[in-house]
Order: sequence, then structure tokens, then C-alpha cells
Amino acid sequence: MVATIDELMHNFRSALVAVIPPAERAKLSWSDAMNQHPSWEKLQGCLFDVFVAQPVSVDRSRTLDQYPTAPYDIDVDDYSSNSWIACEAETIGRELAFVRFTTDGEPFNRVQVAEINTATYRRVDRYEIPLTAARFSLVRRAPGTEASRIYAVTAVD
Repeated sequence: MVATIDELMHNFRSALVAVIPPAERAKLSWSDAMNQHPSWEKLQGCLFDVFVAQPVSVDRSRTLDQYPTAPYDIDVDDYSSNSWIACEAETIGRELAFVRFTTDGEPFNRVQVAEINTATYRRVDRYEIPLTAARFSLVRRAPGTEASRIYAVTAVD
């Protein structure tokens, strides 16, 4: 099965939206990024792993020494030992790593990204863009190799 990184990310977002009603019934605060319930944070990390990180990690074209995908909702300062979900946005035009979805009116309709210095792999800035302006890919990295940009993954049978 082939899936684009865009599809994986939109499936992940759909899963987040789908679990809002039961999360609200369980009194799990989710919409205030500064005051999320710890169980909500665990749930969204689990959903990211299932819908994004796991398919990327078992891609047929991966290398065995591929760096792991940067985790969801963690402000990483140094991406030198990570692969990452990249977010391409024409309005910014720099190397951007996906950090988290945010909410402005409609659930998870914005994307928070970190700008990465491609020489040092350090975070240099942070932006938030509308989901409608984002296109996702994977920047795959491994020791001793140049980064490669992947737009689709193929699951191992």
C-alpha cells in the first residue's frame, strides 16, 4: 500500500478530530495548548505514532540506520539526530519541521512548524500557518548521508 505523507498527516488530523467528543465526555482538556490534560497529550502522541511515525518507519525504501521521526508536540531544539515531517509553505519558503496542529476556531486547522537551519539542524524560529497552506513530506536522515525528501511511503507486506 502506498500512502503520501500528506495523506498520513490528514488521517492523523482526522483521528484527532474524531476523538474530541469522547475526550470531552471524559473531561480531557484538548483545545488550550497551554493547558492540555496529560492523558490528551498521551492520546495525540499515540495517534501520531499509529498514523504517521509507524508507517514512515516501515517504509520499503527506508534504511536500517534511518534516524527516528521527530515526536509530535515536542519543541525540538536540535534535529541533527532526527528525520522529520516537513511542512512546505510557499508563504515562508524555508526548511520547516512539523511540530503540532493547533486550533483557531475549527479543531486542528493550523500547523505549528519550526524553521531549521539546514547547516546545523538547529531550530531557529517558529511559525504557525493555516493547514490549507501546508503540504507535507518526510525529510529522511541517516548517519553519513545527505537528507532526502520523501513524498510517499510504501508499507512492507
